[in-house]
This record gives sequence, C-alpha cells and structure tokens, in this order.
Amino acid sequence: MPGLGLRFVVGEELDREIRWVHSTDLPDPSAYLSGGELILTGGLWHEGPDSAERFVSALAGADVHALGFGLAAPDAEVPADVVAACRATGLPLVEVPHELPFIAVARAFVDGVEQARQADMRRSLATHEALSSAATGSGGMSEVVRALRSMLTRDLWVLTGPTRAWSSGEQPRHAELASVWEQAARAAAYPAQVRRAEGAAVTVFATAQEPAPSFLVYLEPVGSLSRAERATLEQSIRYVGVELSRHRRLAAETGQRAREFLELVEADLLPADEVDARLGRVPTRPQAPLQTVVLGYEAAPSGAVDALVDVVLQVLGAHGRHGLVVPGTEEAVVFSWPGVEGPAPGREPDRRLPEQLQVVTEQQLRRPVWAGAVTADSDLKLTVTRARRAASYARRRQHGRGVAHYEDLGSHHVLFAVDDSLTATFQDLLLGRVRAYDQRRGSHLVRTLDVFLEANGRHKPAAVALSIHVNSLRYRLRTIERLTGRSLASAADRVDLYLALRMAAGPQVTGTL
Repeated sequence: MPGLGLRFVVGEELDREIRWVHSTDLPDPSAYLSGGELILTGGLWHEGPDSAERFVSALAGADVHALGFGLAAPDAEVPADVVAACRATGLPLVEVPHELPFIAVARAFVDGVEQARQADMRRSLATHEALSSAATGSGGMSEVVRALRSMLTRDLWVLTGPTRAWSSGEQPRHAELASVWEQAARAAAYPAQVRRAEGAAVTVFATAQEPAPSFLVYLEPVGSLSRAERATLEQSIRYVGVELSRHRRLAAETGQRAREFLELVEADLLPADEVDARLGRVPTRPQAPLQTVVLGYEAAPSGAVDALVDVVLQVLGAHGRHGLVVPGTEEAVVFSWPGVEGPAPGREPDRRLPEQLQVVTEQQLRRPVWAGAVTADSDLKLTVTRARRAASYARRRQHGRGVAHYEDLGSHHVLFAVDDSLTATFQDLLLGRVRAYDQRRGSHLVRTLDVFLEANGRHKPAAVALSIHVNSLRYRLRTIERLTGRSLASAADRVDLYLALRMAAGPQVTGTL
C-alpha cells in the first residue's frame, strides 16, 4: 500500500500472508501470539546489548511473519542490532515512518481484508455461475474443463484413470497419464504435488475415490499457486465431481443398452436392418467388413468398466472409426466400423487396432487382458462367437494376455479354445504313452511323428528332414502305431494325432506384453 510509506529494511518483499496486525512493546510477547502476525513496536523493550536478539528470536519462534519498527523521530533509523537480529533469523523488517500511527496500519489491514473478502465473494460467485452453466449444458465434462480453464492461467486435466483424461489443452500421452495417475493415487493428502514424465511439477486435487479414483490436475506446482487459483480449484472440485457422477451414470445407462442390444443379437431377435441402424451402417453403400474385438479380463469393478468405454472410443477415434462398446465385468465386446462420410473404405482390417485396444484396456483395468479379433461382413452373432473363441485361445496360449486374430487360426486351432482339462485329456490319450517312451529311452518318437505328418505322410521327405534312413523311419512309425493303437495309414487316425500335436504346440499369437 504505497500511501502508508512503509519501507523494507530486511527483505525486499513479503512472500508470507499477514493474518493480523498487532502492536506491542513487551520484551517477549510470544505467549499472546498465534502466528502469521505483523508486529508493530516502538522499541520500549530495547534496553541492553542482547534485548534485540531476545525480542526478535521470540517473534520468530512464535511464527510472526514480519516486524514493523516505528521511528521515534523524523530523522531516526531502525537500531542496527534490530536489523542484524532480523537478518540473522530471516524475519522481514519494515520501517514505520514517525508520522504514521500504528492504528493507521491496522486500519489499512482491516480494510484490505474486507476488500479481499469481497473479491473472494465475487470470484466465488463468478466461479459458481460459470461452472453451474457448464455443468447444465450439453458439452459435459469438456465444457466444464473449458469453463474452469477460462478462470485460470494454466491448463488442467480431469483424470479418471491411467489412460483417460479430459484436457483443456493438448491431449497428454497415455504413458504420461499413467505416471501422473499412479503418483496421485499414492498421495497421502491433497492437494499433492507430483511430477510429469519430463519432470515438471503439477498439483493434484482428489475429486472422488468411489467407485473409482479421479483427480483434478493443474499444470502448476503447489507452491506457485496464487491464493485466487487455489480457491478457484478447490471450489471447482464439487462441480467436477458432480459432472463425473453424471457422466458415469450416463455411461452405465449406455452400457446397459449396449448389453441389451448384444443379448437380442445373440438370441436372433433383431432383424438385419435394425442391426445395421444400430451400427451406423448404410445397406446401399459399399461397406468395409465390421471388425469385432472381444477383450477378456478377470472380474473388474463396474466403475472401472464404465470408464473403459471412454478409453476404447478414444482409441477408435484415433483410427478414424466409429464404434459400439458392450462393457461387462469380465469381458468387453467392441464393434467398430468406418464412418459413412468420405469415399468407400477399404476392405482390409486394421490389424493394429486390436493390439492397441488390448494395451489400453490392460492399463485402464490394471490387470492382464487377452483379446480375440475377427473381421466379417455379416452375421453378428457368429462374429462375436468367433471373436470369443480367438480371445479364449489367446488366453490359454499366452498365459492370460495377448491378441489372437481369428483369421490367422486354422480350423483345428479354434477347437483348442476349449477347457484346458479337455485338451490335456485328449493329448494324453493320444500321445501319453509315446511321450513316456521318449522319456525312458531318450528317443524322438514325438518329433518323428510331427515331421512325418507335416510331410503329408511321405516317407522319404520325412526321413531326409530327420536325417535318418527310411527303414529307421518305418521302424519308428511302427513303434508309434503300437504305442498309440492308431494306424498311420488311416486318415482319421492321422487327423487325431495331428490335432494332439498342435494342441501341445499352438501357433504364434501376436500382441503379447
């Protein structure tokens, strides 16, 4: 306040908030102080060589934020030992002119507090009106984020999981979101300061913990927040939480409708034109095949599954595709198709999409995810069944994670997507005695059988591949027939043995983590 004529003697500015102004000349007023004060004194306690050090130390110990020393005459100066004591303790020291009464300083403080209170009320009212208007609009959380950003100086995110955020600026990368979300979820109290991938500090406020954690992230360190910024952010938490609840409720309702649609499809109760309408397909226009992905996982909480819909749609959008997501506690079914705008799309499936959906789903749900993908022109029920078979195969062949494309699986591989106990029983029935024989004798009958069947039952090519004489091959094959009770001259027996071998090996599955 320039009109008061106060001047700093120690410290060039005051970076601490003044909570009250009090005048005293007691040698030790600490018992009557609560911290944060500007203490005004005329120096009546200033007697003896150590009095300044004792007085200033008492103020510093009571968390006083500044000392104002009133000059006794127009040409007087603050005593040198008081200046030295303030400098030694880091206590800001202000020179109060002789002609300025202490009560004028106190009155200015009270007036300033009242002005700040009124400014806070005006800002709070403006924040309330802006966020209320945004929350009742049709823009959803994006509109709330834009309204909040207009009242602040930096960008912000609303983070609902390790892969999903509404951002007022450039959309952050998944890896960066995951890092900030991990740190935010571990914080003991809020607001908390965490660091982005490049090291910049940001401030995190918790907006909800149930049914899933969510955070408001302001791209500024905690210590750099102005009083107005912090007040605006703290006030906005309630509005963000309400909008998140509304968004989750709408997502749950959308998910329920999607599940009902899938149930009708699987029960053959929807005509083809209704299916096309729901999937945004136009029968009179050449269509790219529908791509269906089944994402499987261990039971996940409903809140995380509802949030998964946003994540999946975001990935689809990045690929220029529309989609319908059917969320569930143990699987999510994703139908995707190109938009109707622009030229007719190509007919080649986007093979990167299933792999990316598997990765982001695993990040969002924080558990292993396996996926099956299939591309088909029609028969949605059959498409879903095939995608589930491929997902089941991916799970059993890749230890609970990975992606299998149905088109890559041979017809016999589809049979492997059944219960492990059944496949194990079948393998043991056909190959159990042959494997035991190899273990006892150190022989290679299982490999011999595999090479022979891959050579389409031709003896000479199989013998060459095994680097043995044809007669040795014939002897091994007779031993295999004796152990299995099957005839290698029988097409049916060859098929059974081939299936048993392939069940044990399995094809390569893509997209593993």
